[in-house]
Amino acid sequence: MARCAGCPGVQGSLHAKLGTCVRCMRIAAAGSVTGWALVVATQMSGAPRGVVGLLLLVAAQFSLVLILHLTARLVRAVSGPAGRARAEAAEAEHARS
Repeated sequence: MARCAGCPGVQGSLHAKLGTCVRCMRIAAAGSVTGWALVVATQMSGAPRGVVGLLLLVAAQFSLVLILHLTARLVRAVSGPAGRARAEAAEAEHARS
């Protein structure tokens, strides 16, 4: 998965990124919706099971990333101002890049 310009890579703090990067959350949402649409379209067109299975795997992975982002964002929102400050810092980092 490609990393966006303002986010730390895997070596960076995953805890600091998960649920704070709105850009990454949008990519995960778009990938999830597109993936599930492709699963439905290929299944309806009668594509081989292997192709449908591969697309199903990709769609499920995007959905998992989206669910993890949303859960982390919810936990940060409930946890108080420290979570909001971290989210604002991540957004400011994207504005600079």
